[in-house]
Amino acid sequence: MVGEEPDTSNPFATFKCFVDQSTKDFFIEINQNTPIKYFTRTTLFNLLDCAEQEEARNVFVCFSKDTQDLENSLKTFLFVGFQVLDEKEKAIASSFTQTHFLLKYSLSESSDDESEEADF
Repeated sequence: MVGEEPDTSNPFATFKCFVDQSTKDFFIEINQNTPIKYFTRTTLFNLLDCAEQEEARNVFVCFSKDTQDLENSLKTFLFVGFQVLDEKEKAIASSFTQTHFLLKYSLSESSDDESEEADF
């Protein structure tokens, strides 16, 4: 993602997104049908912009555990500011974490929002 040219063989790659209106959490799924090679910086900025427009507090990137090159993809998202879920968040998201690896990015401006729990 960082510093790479987008793969133009499929310029219309789509990513599943979901907003939980009750918790204001925004989810992006990356799986074999939406490979990471199509996830460019522009894609990330556009999706973060969508999350902000939806007034999301947190953005979760959900990687299917069978995602190709998962380790490098995780490193890239960690580099740009996403974080691994803490143990409390992992316990809440246990149904997701069986099939997906989740990273979190907080859009909250105050530290009070960061202390709130995410309800999965």
